[in-house]
This record gives sequence, structure tokens and C-alpha cells, in this order.
Amino acid sequence: MVPASCDLPADLPGRDVADAVNVALARAWDWQVHQRTLQRPPAATHLYGYSSRGYRPVADHLHRVLPCRLDDRHRLVAELVPGAVLPGWFDDDVHLEVWMRESDLHTRTFDNAWCLLRAS
Repeated sequence: MVPASCDLPADLPGRDVADAVNVALARAWDWQVHQRTLQRPPAATHLYGYSSRGYRPVADHLHRVLPCRLDDRHRLVAELVPGAVLPGWFDDDVHLEVWMRESDLHTRTFDNAWCLLRAS
């Protein structure tokens, strides 16, 4: 997974390629798991990496609930797509994301994790 286009600088040439790459990766994963081809395949559940919904749209909220020092940053620990792992719990378009400060990951302070439900 690569960063969502909303997380890249607006003036970056080829910025829209990021979303195309993520769609191609989702298609490949969906084919591998379900042997099907969809026009817009669902995002895959994954650990670490980038949020399929982007970081910038939730950055202000994360800074309020998980304030970071200047030398720290937020890390996506997991993005769960409910249709695949929690069928019936949430609408299929809602993703459950688990975020932590990088410093908390290093010290294994998992009780400081913060979960977000994100819809497109």
C-alpha cells in the first residue's frame, strides 16, 4: 500500500497515481482471496503501513486524542475492513483503524492505542 493521494503534496506531479496503485493492489488481493474481479475492489485488512482513507483527514483529531512531541508521530497499527473480518458489525464502507504514537509502540504501551471508525 502507498499513501493515499490526500496525504501527498497537492503540487506533486503524478499525485493521482497513488490512488491508482492502491486500487491495483486491492484488485490483486481480491483476486487472490476470492478469485473475482470487481470494478472497485474493497480495501484489504492490513497491519501497519498507510491508511486507505489517508492520514491528513484525521490528523487534527489524532493530535487532540494522542498528542505527540515534536520528535514523535502517529502510526497506523491496523486497518480492519469489517466485511472481511467482522461481518455484520459495521456497514461495509466503514473501516476500523487503530492508531498509536510511535513512542508508545517502542515502549509497548498498547493501552494508549486509539481506534477510529471511518466511512468514506
